[in-house]
Amino acid sequence: MKTLTLAEKLYGPRVNEGKQALLSILFELVKGLNLQVKVSEVSLRGWVSVQIDGQDMDVAENLVERVMGVTLGRLGAHHPSMNVKGRIVEGVEKDKGIYVDVGITEPESVDAFIPLSVLRRQLADGKNLGVEAVKELWSLQNRLPVYVHLTTVDADAMRVEAELSERQLSLFDEWVNVGLDRVLIAGTTVRRAKEALKLTHHLGDIVKIDRLGLLESSAVCKMGTDAPGIIHAVGKVLPDVSLRSFRPSKISKVLGKNDIVERCTIGLVGG
Repeated sequence: MKTLTLAEKLYGPRVNEGKQALLSILFELVKGLNLQVKVSEVSLRGWVSVQIDGQDMDVAENLVERVMGVTLGRLGAHHPSMNVKGRIVEGVEKDKGIYVDVGITEPESVDAFIPLSVLRRQLADGKNLGVEAVKELWSLQNRLPVYVHLTTVDADAMRVEAELSERQLSLFDEWVNVGLDRVLIAGTTVRRAKEALKLTHHLGDIVKIDRLGLLESSAVCKMGTDAPGIIHAVGKVLPDVSLRSFRPSKISKVLGKNDIVERCTIGLVGG
């Protein structure tokens, strides 16, 4: 039997729904293998552990790690230049950068820190924007899944620094280039989000819903549909869910269309 701590979080009132969604994903992923899978634990910080057991356990482990990712675990076992999936969290130096929980829990919990200078370089083309301005512009809400590239790992000082990875910057660039508003959802499953959109008669205003995590997703609005309008309606049905608008038009206005192209060239370093 093996236990894997996935790069997925469950939290809030919909933990059980998230577990069911996870099991559905896992069962589909390992379909045809001689294997038993179960959710074993949800940590205090929300990270989900699963147990796998059976003849095809090693094959399943590789599949799960490649498709869903696993947390880092122990700080001393990792080095700079790693790319990992984490979640944006609250931090003590809010005006100096953002923190990303990448699942480091031993010898104690340590979040990766992305300094403001890096955020300005990668997301603001060097413009003199503050942390909150960058977060608002790119809808970097708490619990949003992001892929980061570790740049500094100091086990003695218990400090980890990072930047957004090429994968994450490419995703943001894709969202901007498509030009459609998105509603970023944190705190409920895709199924529940679809139900809320249907109940508020806005499902027809959505092109698709991309799953970002077990309880996080991105609803892509149709051309001419504004994300804030969707949020106003859906927020009444899902009051305990975080809803944020990702607006390419606003990003283009603040940074300029040419700047976005330049940011793609300048910011995509480190992998």
